[in-house]
Amino acid sequence: MLKYWLMILGRIIFGMGSECLLASQQTIITQWFYDKEYSLAIGLCICIPRLGSSLNSFISPRLYEHYGNIGVTFLAGLFWLFVSLCCALALLWLDKEMTKRERLLGIT
Repeated sequence: MLKYWLMILGRIIFGMGSECLLASQQTIITQWFYDKEYSLAIGLCICIPRLGSSLNSFISPRLYEHYGNIGVTFLAGLFWLFVSLCCALALLWLDKEMTKRERLLGIT
């Protein structure tokens, strides 16, 4: 019974975070892309997380079956979470540099 409530708590936290993430992504996309590029960027922004979720549903049970240990499965997820954090930090740096460049060139 405890595992069920822990699962529900995880889904609530994930659900609250995903809406904030989507709003942040939309803001960044509107600053970086224009016209036809904007539609493709929005489509990719919606598609890639769904592909990742589907891939997780496919790979996680196979990792558990192969290693017989849930810890290995969690460590694989933690690794990809760290990769995602590094990508977010790189995006933050790129956005800061782009803003600095626009300010120097007088682009608004």
